Amino acid sequence: MRERSNANSHNRSPFIGAVRSATRTPTIGGHRQQHMLGAHRQQESEPELQQTVGNQATQQLLASSATDGNKTDPYTINPYERNPYERNPYERNPYESDGNYGRGNESVDDMESEEAEINGFSMKPMGDGMRRYDILPQKPYPHMAADMESTTFYADTDDKRTPYKREFDEQGRLTNKSDNSHTNSIGAERPGAEGAKADRHIFAMDWQGEFYSADAIKENKQRSQEAKDANRNQMQRFHHSSFLGGDDVAGAGEMQVRDGQVELVSDTSGHYRPGSKQMIQTVKQLEKNNVPMEKMGVEFVGKSGINNGYPMQASASELLAYSEHNPENAEKQMREEHRKKNETLRHLLKNGQVADMKPSDNKNNQEIRNKHNMSKQLQRFGNMKPSYLKGSNKHKTETHKDKMLSELLAATKRKPQETASPSEQKI
Repeated sequence: MRERSNANSHNRSPFIGAVRSATRTPTIGGHRQQHMLGAHRQQESEPELQQTVGNQATQQLLASSATDGNKTDPYTINPYERNPYERNPYERNPYESDGNYGRGNESVDDMESEEAEINGFSMKPMGDGMRRYDILPQKPYPHMAADMESTTFYADTDDKRTPYKREFDEQGRLTNKSDNSHTNSIGAERPGAEGAKADRHIFAMDWQGEFYSADAIKENKQRSQEAKDANRNQMQRFHHSSFLGGDDVAGAGEMQVRDGQVELVSDTSGHYRPGSKQMIQTVKQLEKNNVPMEKMGVEFVGKSGINNGYPMQASASELLAYSEHNPENAEKQMREEHRKKNETLRHLLKNGQVADMKPSDNKNNQEIRNKHNMSKQLQRFGNMKPSYLKGSNKHKTETHKDKMLSELLAATKRKPQETASPSEQKI
């Protein structure tokens, strides 16, 4: 018997974030809204309710990185800033039994604590609402080459996963299991997701440390064409959740590969939002498969609202240095160290624009400044007669203070092999 939904009970909106507008114009495809789960229970007085996350406008804004607009506008929602669904809109999700859906409004730290340990890997579940986003039909999404209504493709069998499974040869080069050819991501188009870049493939790592990767845009173009050839009005689009059928991952993001050589891995995944643990696990597993760490870099995308919202690149070796001590905070610690380094570099570059800059102008080097100031004072004193020093009476004879300064000047001019006299050693 079908479970009753409370999506629209007690005159509440069917989900948090829905908007109501009396002046909104009809949207293309609006006649299909009755096919959405629970849509037949919507009251006639609320025909204008629309889903705010996963719709066409939101996805286009994400693809173009237009996240700095009006924060109160529901169509500029950035899912990295907060969970798109702050509560479960249904009593239970009939499509899911693994407990990853509808956990509420926990923080990122709270979500980290729910990660399971499997086979030595810290597994990362999908973010709140992403299962629903995958299952429910979404409007056309041109920036992901999904030009018709679509749901997310799930490779939930070995046969479906085989085309995306990757292996490594003895030299650590990434190969396609299907034909043993070297994987190459150069030339791939940029997916429509925050932090995504061209010349990269999306990837996921499972609980056994096996890698899967694909050119998401190429996949979606092929799936769109197949749907059109079959006269279907709906297609299946490709995301990070596709590789393992929506299951938890040990790692996810983007991977830049040139003729089998893994050059860079990132944590760019809106579905999973992997943390430092997953990044370290990914790099360690690549090292285990003979990928040379000295030739590989890592990138933390800098999700908005987290870690200052800017990308950070580093060497794989630098990341591994944090693997044995507090790995869950590796990104935070690395960002702090990079901030200090960048601050010093900015100061040096600023001073470098001054033609007559002296060592003492470098405020970050106290030792250099002290030595330069002493040298400058000694030079100034050396050009003066001892009896004319500040605070002395020029009509008086040389004082004991003048004599000490003369001896100090003589000591500074002594050659290294000379031995100081007893009187000089007192100074």
